[in-house]
Amino acid sequence: MENNIFKYAPNELVQDAFLCWLLNWINIGEDIDNIKEVAKEILSEIINDYDNGIDIRKIDYGNFQIIPQYPIDIDNYKKYDENSKEIFKKKENITKLKGRIDILVIIDKYIIIIEDKVNTNEHDFQIFQYKKALKEKIEGINKKNFDKLNNDERLFYNKEVIACYYKTFDECNIITKSYIDSIFDRERILKILKKYSNIKNIYFSQYISYLERMDYYSNVCNNNIFKIEDLKNDIILKYNIIVDIRYLGLLRALQKWLVDTNISKKPIIFWGKSNEGSRDTWWENIEIDCLVENSETFSEKAFLKINAYENDNIKIRLMIGKKTHYVRNNESRKENIKMIYEYSDIEYNKVKDKSVNTWDTCIIAKYQEKNKDYNVKKKEIFDKLKTEGIIEEIQHQLKDYEVKSGGNSGNYEMTIFTIKTGLNIYSENVYEKLKFIIEVLKQSLKNVKISELQGI
Repeated sequence: MENNIFKYAPNELVQDAFLCWLLNWINIGEDIDNIKEVAKEILSEIINDYDNGIDIRKIDYGNFQIIPQYPIDIDNYKKYDENSKEIFKKKENITKLKGRIDILVIIDKYIIIIEDKVNTNEHDFQIFQYKKALKEKIEGINKKNFDKLNNDERLFYNKEVIACYYKTFDECNIITKSYIDSIFDRERILKILKKYSNIKNIYFSQYISYLERMDYYSNVCNNNIFKIEDLKNDIILKYNIIVDIRYLGLLRALQKWLVDTNISKKPIIFWGKSNEGSRDTWWENIEIDCLVENSETFSEKAFLKINAYENDNIKIRLMIGKKTHYVRNNESRKENIKMIYEYSDIEYNKVKDKSVNTWDTCIIAKYQEKNKDYNVKKKEIFDKLKTEGIIEEIQHQLKDYEVKSGGNSGNYEMTIFTIKTGLNIYSENVYEKLKFIIEVLKQSLKNVKISELQGI
């Protein structure tokens, strides 16, 4: 039985340590297993992603350095809009935040940022911020006389910055982030490491086994029925890790199927993991051809939301989402809250004491009032779909599942109906069954037009 160290430490700091250990073999003279060749191939691919066509045989390793947890001051921004390339401030009274780059690699004329993630995603567009901050630091150093630079400054002199995202868990739409120069997902990492499977070093071989086990459970397009007892006794992965990658793999496979089959016109699909209250939830939003008419507040198309809760069954909802509004250059965080929750000016002016507690109380009151309107409106829409025979058509085709009116609605979305599938990651053929439900819903709803959304 394999006693795999990564089972007991499946976090980013341990993966940081492994990557630093792997790359540092370049600096080790005695390398019986020739692990340094693996390190050089990884670094060569990162550089080639950034500087396509470079002769990687001529990369100079003479100044090679690895700096873990490199501290750097970053701008205090909260959002980055990939389409408009705009950034949005988080707070006005703080101009800089303390950041830490997971791994900084200095090699030849390059500085490589390696942002390492396991079961979390990039937040507050960290990679964009690190890259921007490093470039600004280098620009400042380049303006100085080289002879007057200290040793630390000379490391950065006249260097080019490469941003690499190293992610072992599944993540949605990584490739859309244009500020990332090189992406190493699990598939790419394994492809390189397995070329050197003859290496007998225990850490190296166990890391490969660890990633291969992730791949095994992430492959949802099989008929394996998993039992909780078996998953909890897995020799390489912790149970909670298996649950995560199983659900994320399921959502990733559904996205690939939707795109590959062109089941709707360029479907917009997002998926991930979040925490609702005291439990984890895995979700996927799939835009469909159900139109929302004459609404300045709600998006033009409805979407299907798949929610999977641990120890509960998978639910599929028909939802209508509100248009997203970002607030630029807010005067304060409270103003940001006001805008995000769409507080009316009258209610806003009533609040004399703008403390956090008072704001929280008012937000809850507004949220409850809005949801009351939502409950009335979504019932009207559901009843109309029922009158038009659409609900009956869906129910007829989905004989094993019940279509129920309404469901949870959040600040930015309203639920028209909910289907409790009774399925979970332990169910037989869960992938095929979910595909069938989605096909039925998309086909039944493609000509539906919803226009009863004014005034809420």
